[in-house]
Amino acid sequence: MKALNITFVLALALLVPGSANAVTMTEYEVTIEGEATYARTDVWPSPPLGQWEQRLRAAFKWKTRIPSVTFIGKEVGATSDVVTLLTDVDADMHVTIPTPEGPQTGLCTGDSGAASPSWLGAGVIPTPAPDVESLDVRVLGGAVFQLPTCSGAFAPGPQAFAVEGTGAEIPFGPFDEPFEMPHEAIGMGKIIQLLSSSATGSRCPGYADGTASCALSWKATVTFVRTAQRELGDDQPQGGDDGLDEGDIPLPPGPLDDLLIPMPPKRAKLSARAKQAKLSLTCLVACSGTATAYATKVGASAAAGRPLARVRFKAPARRATTVVLRFGPSARRAIRRARGVRIQLRVSPRAGGKPVRRTVVLRLPGDQMRRAS
Repeated sequence: MKALNITFVLALALLVPGSANAVTMTEYEVTIEGEATYARTDVWPSPPLGQWEQRLRAAFKWKTRIPSVTFIGKEVGATSDVVTLLTDVDADMHVTIPTPEGPQTGLCTGDSGAASPSWLGAGVIPTPAPDVESLDVRVLGGAVFQLPTCSGAFAPGPQAFAVEGTGAEIPFGPFDEPFEMPHEAIGMGKIIQLLSSSATGSRCPGYADGTASCALSWKATVTFVRTAQRELGDDQPQGGDDGLDEGDIPLPPGPLDDLLIPMPPKRAKLSARAKQAKLSLTCLVACSGTATAYATKVGASAAAGRPLARVRFKAPARRATTVVLRFGPSARRAIRRARGVRIQLRVSPRAGGKPVRRTVVLRLPGDQMRRAS
């Protein structure tokens, strides 16, 4: 069976048309401010004593800062590292345990926790409308609540519980919300997008066989504030006697400080039996990074989120570099069960600068394919 070939659109491909064309590069600082409520009740029969019951509740807020989201033309070209912090946490856990002497209860409360980062990037499902850009946002990766004050059956404590939104692929998680940004808005000084959603039943984080009820509700404000904007021309020739290989993108004129943007993969292959994956990428400046592979569907078990393979690489400026990840027997089985592999790239300019992340999802033959984000 032939290896699966996927061709990706280069983030700076708009620079390639004739030299008379110019492309606007716009950089935004993005903040995501949100608040949510969560409630879940789990019940397990414990005959002949009765039933074991646990109730979890949390009300919390968070704030995410994405220092740089760069649009090349009207498309997202790069996103910097993300920082997400929880604020205003009010969480508790209550339990009722049947015993021969009667029910015992326990209670733990807390007002602090930690958050998994948010995410923003190009939409997995492109919009058919020609005048809008499809974007996906994970307003919150998840939250873990610390409950240090405990009494009753929970004493002396502490306890903790999590509300995770990272188990599903973007944009299908409980904290995910695709939206469409009009092309006329991209380039404006400030853009505000209001989002909200809810999840119940099996979509609710933590839902399991013993769950009697589960509800998550959230709302968030996504704010884009423009920090830089410039026109990119294409004054340099491609191929021929300029020393570039065919298919390389010439470095646009202007300072390098605002062009440290790793190129998304140009080609990627996942072998039919999942023995290896190959990525071909190009950086505008000399860069180095890591490629880490995971099964595409991350389940509830801790093992499901473990890396299947990791490799370090270095790439010279404007030269295509091939990165190869090889998978052992257990990793191949995991990829075949998931019908694909998710590869996370973290790339940094070797001369110094902010790292940039990219995610590539490769499907086994016969499955639907998704492009780089």
